Amino acid sequence: GGLAELLPAAGASRQPGEGGGWAIADAFRFRQQITREAEADGFKEELLAALSDECFDPARLVALLRPTAGAAAVSSNDSIVRLLLHVDSLQPDIASSLMQLLPEYQGEEASDAMTTTRLILSQFRWLEHIVDGAALVGAASEMMQVA
Repeated sequence: GGLAELLPAAGASRQPGEGGGWAIADAFRFRQQITREAEADGFKEELLAALSDECFDPARLVALLRPTAGAAAVSSNDSIVRLLLHVDSLQPDIASSLMQLLPEYQGEEASDAMTTTRLILSQFRWLEHIVDGAALVGAASEMMQVA
């Protein structure tokens, strides 16, 4: 498993180096491919598990939250996580997981923690639509009560 094995078929690749970011050949094609793959048996669960594993490493989490690299003509400023949030069948689970990460980075004095918190919250800015608004608001409320 792992994202490095799941995402290349959709045109994403991890850049070399410690905590390397991600590059996407074509963001539109990536979303289309992941949307199709998410309908296959077991893919959604495997992707969500791999994403969860990546989030345990702060450097890898930040790499997933930062804008992807790619050919200027076809790339976007979206991160891997943001592109995955545009896949309806994945959005509720990914959104909930992101909200659950927030308390881990709140209250820390380090500017890294603030940057990570902002990166997490920025994934939700200007989403085309919210699949399950009530669940997202519920997760956000729950995290505010924890903080």
